[in-house]
Parts: sequence; C-alpha cells; structure tokens
Amino acid sequence: MVERVYQIAEGCISDIMEYFPCHHDKSSSGQENLQPESFLAGIYYFRICSYTEQIAVINYLEKFLGEHKDVRIVIIDSVTFHFRQDFDDLALRTRVLCGLSLKLMKLSKSYNLAKGVAL
Repeated sequence: MVERVYQIAEGCISDIMEYFPCHHDKSSSGQENLQPESFLAGIYYFRICSYTEQIAVINYLEKFLGEHKDVRIVIIDSVTFHFRQDFDDLALRTRVLCGLSLKLMKLSKSYNLAKGVAL
C-alpha cells in the first residue's frame, strides 16, 4: 500500500538523521532530498485487482521498462494471489503462472533487474 511505503520512507529519513547527522546536506536542497515525497518520486505503482489485470501489466512491463531506464527492481506482492481467488482450472493456472514467471525472468535478465518473488 502507498501509505505503508510512505511510512517506510519516513522511517528511513529518521534513521538517516539519527545515525548519520554529519553526512546529510543541511542546505535547502539537501533537506528537500530528505523528504518522503523525494523517496516516493522514484517509485512506480500499479494496483492490480484481478488475474487478467496482472497478466496485462506483466505483458506491459517490457514497454514500460524500455521507457523507464531508471527502474532497477520490480516488486510483485504475491504473484499467485489473484490466481488462487479467481482461477478454477488448476492445470491452466499452472501453465499461465509458469509463463508469467518465465516472462519475468527474461525481463529481469534483459533489464538487469534485482531478483526476488513473493508467492
């Protein structure tokens, strides 16, 4: 959730201020960089509500990554969640998930992304 990411950004800033007080710039531009909004500005967020949306977004990722060269990690919170909820055919579900996994691995290699999956 966006609210949780905002809380994490606030916590990071708090830790930086506490543990590295001499290492952050005290100028106005340095203070601007130590705002939750500056952390969040580098995060792209897609909210997925169904397995069809998830398939569409994963298929769109290649174009998105081509247009946003600064992306270094893609986080998918539970690849299987929507498939458990809305997918009755277990064999088809397995094939679709394997295909998505293969696509994500290829994107990871092509765009040098960090790797990690939550099931």
